[in-house]
Amino acid sequence: MLAESFSKNMVKRKVLEKLSNIELEKYIKTESRFVADAIEIAYEILKSRGRTFTEIENEQIQNLIENKKDSESKYEEIKNNGWDKNYSEDENAVELYTNRVIWIYCLLVGVILGSFLQVYNFIKLKRTKAAIVTLVFGIVYSTSQVIIMNYIGDVKYGRYSLRIFLSGVGALGLIAIKENLFKDSTEYRAKSLTLPVIIAVLIHIYLIYTIFFES
Repeated sequence: MLAESFSKNMVKRKVLEKLSNIELEKYIKTESRFVADAIEIAYEILKSRGRTFTEIENEQIQNLIENKKDSESKYEEIKNNGWDKNYSEDENAVELYTNRVIWIYCLLVGVILGSFLQVYNFIKLKRTKAAIVTLVFGIVYSTSQVIIMNYIGDVKYGRYSLRIFLSGVGALGLIAIKENLFKDSTEYRAKSLTLPVIIAVLIHIYLIYTIFFES
């Protein structure tokens, strides 16, 4: 693997060395869309050709390289987990909640709220029918889950419980709707988790409050 990576970098360097300084400057601009390795090699080539950089420029380029590496690492992690085959790091790609996020959200705060994330995705893709089917599934499944839980309680087996199991099944149902009934090849970026996380935290704060202060 290391030898393969080294070989690829050598090929990149040979290709970039053929470029003029003006062309290489495009690689190190703040808005550069090139990968971290290409930016780093272009930077090294420019320095070897006598291009001098100020401390501010050096810091900006290093930050650019680090940010690109972080982005690429996140891309590989999501791409390789098998959940999101259409995930892309293209900055022009539409922002959607990933399947993995929807799955985790279902387990943490419930299938109905997880379905809201998927409904958002379908609306963003202008797939109204898929959004409606997802919303109906979320409401019906969540209602059924509440009825079952009220009837037999939260049966636990070791670290696992019936609630988690049913939430997981519901999450799989949502993913099946997306990947099988309404399969889409549109590439997308991961949407920010700020709002879902805030909602999840508020829900758990409310639950903790009701358990400890209203019981």
